[in-house]
Amino acid sequence: MRSNAVLALVLSACALMGLSECSRESGRLSLSEAEALIRDFDTHLSTQLRLKEITTDEIWRRLHIQVFKDEGDFTTFVISNGRVGVLGTSFGGWGVTQMCVTDLDSNGSPELTYVYSWGSGLHRSHIAAYLPERGYSIEADIVYLSGDFVLDCLDDRNIIVQVGYYDWMQDRATAKAQVGRVILDSQAGKLIIELAGDLSPALKKWLFIP
Repeated sequence: MRSNAVLALVLSACALMGLSECSRESGRLSLSEAEALIRDFDTHLSTQLRLKEITTDEIWRRLHIQVFKDEGDFTTFVISNGRVGVLGTSFGGWGVTQMCVTDLDSNGSPELTYVYSWGSGLHRSHIAAYLPERGYSIEADIVYLSGDFVLDCLDDRNIIVQVGYYDWMQDRATAKAQVGRVILDSQAGKLIIELAGDLSPALKKWLFIP
């Protein structure tokens, strides 16, 4: 029933926007349909918007959302039930570098846990969780300043946090050290990086709480 409701909402959104070719079989938007919604969401976008869909099959199957990345400035957009949002920020960085479907609070409503980076002069890597049913992200309070967070998604509730480096040319992250795990308290609106107790001082100094 929920998937039918989502499909109906997406198709209704397309009709209201005057979009021409929604996929009636899957409910997924094409690149041109997504771009029309995104441009309506942000009327100040560059005419050189170059969207690439980075939605995985699991993301669509379990969350019924679509994720698109602008290959020009790395801004990452999420479209859920015809509504557009932005995942993290990308100014001076790579935007979203990793995503996985999780159910960190074990409530049966999965979320999209993701890593993004930004920062001109000082690189900053963040972890956040997008909650589709609420339409917003919860940010973890710890930021890594000497590279990029890397997630090892063992299963829905076991997400290991590592640090390493993201290679945007290869669209691949290499992990160098484990630092802890991710915990979500959705009722309190908190995403927590629980740090391991044996971190070296050299690594700790780059894990910053703003």
